Amino acid sequence: MRRRYCCQIDGSLDNNIYLYQDPVFYLSSGPGIRMKNRNIVANFPFQFPYVTALELIDNYYTINIDSFIDNLSHIIILTNITYLKISFNNQLLNNFVKLLNRMPNVQKLILDVRPSSEMEVSSDQQTNTADLVCNNNVQNVIITDKLALTTVQLINKLFPRMECLAIQNRGDALISFVQTLLSNRISNNHLFSLVFYGDNAMINQLITMIDNEKLLDNYNIKSRWFGLCLWW
Repeated sequence: MRRRYCCQIDGSLDNNIYLYQDPVFYLSSGPGIRMKNRNIVANFPFQFPYVTALELIDNYYTINIDSFIDNLSHIIILTNITYLKISFNNQLLNNFVKLLNRMPNVQKLILDVRPSSEMEVSSDQQTNTADLVCNNNVQNVIITDKLALTTVQLINKLFPRMECLAIQNRGDALISFVQTLLSNRISNNHLFSLVFYGDNAMINQLITMIDNEKLLDNYNIKSRWFGLCLWW
C-alpha cells in the first residue's frame, strides 16, 4: 500500500496550506510529509507536530548536520517519527547516524542509496566507523540499491535492533551481501529474516553457501509472491 503524505514541501508550499491561519497544524491522524532537505531552514514558517512518517529527499551531506537536525526539530517532533525514508550514501555515515539517533522511535526505515560518484567528499568528511554510536530502534529496513561492502559489514552495527531486512536490486552481489551480513551478526542478535529478489538457482546458491560456511544452524528459505524469504 502506498503511503499517503499530507503535503509535499519543495520549492514552495501548496497554496492550500496558506489557507490556515495558524502555522501549527494539529493533524490528528498522524500523516506523513515529504520534504526537500534544502528547505529545512531556521525560518521555516510551519510546524507539523503530529507527523509520524517522514521522507527526506535531496541530499543532506554538504550541510551542517547539527544545524539541519535543529531546524528539522522545529518543524516536526523527531521522537514522533516511526517511518523514515531517506537518501543514503556509503561515505558519510556520521550524518546519517546522528540524525537517526535523534529519532529513537523509527521502526521502519527505507534507505534510498545514492552512489558515491554523485557527490564529492573531502577527506575530513570521511566517517571513522570506529566512532559510530548507534542508539536507534529500527526493526525493519529496506535497501533500494547497492551498498558498499564496507557498509554491509557495518549494517548490524548501524541497526542493532533490526529484525527484518529487505534488499532490492542486489543482482549478482546478493550472495556476497548475505554472506557478509550473516558473518557480522555479533552486534545484532535480533535479526531473523531477509527478503530479496531471486529464483530457484539463487536459492540453491544460498543454501550451498550457508551450509558450507555454517552461517546458520536452523533456517528456511522459500519463494513468496514478493520475492525470496530467508528466516531462521
